[in-house]
Amino acid sequence: MDASNYYLIGFGVAILISLLGTWLAARRKRLKLQEGLGREVKDEEITSISAWMKADDRIVNEVINDNSLHSKVENLMEDAVSHYPTGKE
Repeated sequence: MDASNYYLIGFGVAILISLLGTWLAARRKRLKLQEGLGREVKDEEITSISAWMKADDRIVNEVINDNSLHSKVENLMEDAVSHYPTGKE
């Protein structure tokens, strides 16, 4: 066997390990959802829930990393406090 055959065998083993890991993660996710919902879960539901979770993470990261939002909130709070009646007028 020359080096290219070892490369192909190693690549094949890496793909098999990757597929096995993906299958185990999907199975674990399915079992966790079934346990939480108390019923059988369809593939479409898993895809939908995963998409919502990713969208939520994107929004949270955008808000966290948006420094202009922080200053907007501070400005709004200062405006609200400055216009709040104190009763001393």
